[in-house]
Amino acid sequence: MLPALVPLAKAEAQYILDGVQEDIRNDGRQRHHARPYHIETGLVSNANGSARAQHVGTDVLVGVKAERGVALGQNEDEGQIEVLSRMFKKTQHALGNVVEQFAVQFASSATAMLSGREREDYGRAIALALQEMADVRGAIDRQALCIIAGREAFTLKVDVMILAANGGAIYDTAAVAVYAALASCDIPSVTLVKDADGDVVDWEFADTPDHQLDVSRLPLLTTIASINDFAVLDATTAEMACADAAMILGIDAQGELCTCRLVGRTGGVDPELLTEMTLMAQEAGKASVASVRNALQQEAALDRSPIAVGFLR
Repeated sequence: MLPALVPLAKAEAQYILDGVQEDIRNDGRQRHHARPYHIETGLVSNANGSARAQHVGTDVLVGVKAERGVALGQNEDEGQIEVLSRMFKKTQHALGNVVEQFAVQFASSATAMLSGREREDYGRAIALALQEMADVRGAIDRQALCIIAGREAFTLKVDVMILAANGGAIYDTAAVAVYAALASCDIPSVTLVKDADGDVVDWEFADTPDHQLDVSRLPLLTTIASINDFAVLDATTAEMACADAAMILGIDAQGELCTCRLVGRTGGVDPELLTEMTLMAQEAGKASVASVRNALQQEAALDRSPIAVGFLR
């Protein structure tokens, strides 16, 4: 899905197309230049992990909650991560009506250009891309989520709220927020309850968290727009209105391509342009992972001790 978030006059569109062709975009950047992210973590007190990522006019808030689930995997010792969650049936009259609730949601004030149904479809597309990112084999140590092998493991429910949407990096900003939220997620420590024979019969939460997730191999999403047969990184809202299609690629810290999806075009993409878009995404994605890691390390080093306020001590 490639929704038009802003209407453009013909002269405006031609101005943008000419700028892309000359490699001088309307904000002064070249086609391969991206803008920085601003990241905050620990904003939602009742979540195991949370983060907020801001990118120009896009603002995304993510919360991660660890819930009791079933152990999966070949040895039944792995937890799972769900970006698509809380799907339920709601019966109305005799026929029944299926209502789907996805964890990726747009705030009503996020953009005025999308109707309610368009927001749902766009949120669904973003959720699928984020789920593919989280499901990359080896990206997250799911065995770290195991509680009792063969029986129970933590399921991480990821809720994404898009507070503002502006530009072509909505997928990318959501991925950065999910990455930061998972990196800051405290996995609860548990105490196993055993019977007289030493067999585990139950478990209970301990007072302190056990560990945090290792997301060092988790990829980030990078959107490359195809505008007039040129590859454009971090397109603006006006540029996305002129785009023929966009490639959303998941790139890890080594620059390896992990996921890929094409939006906005029913046909294919020219092989030479596809190669150019992939190489651009690999270079930009690798730099994004390094930048996000550095930002998280700097934030982790900050003093988060509570500040005394008031006259009572």
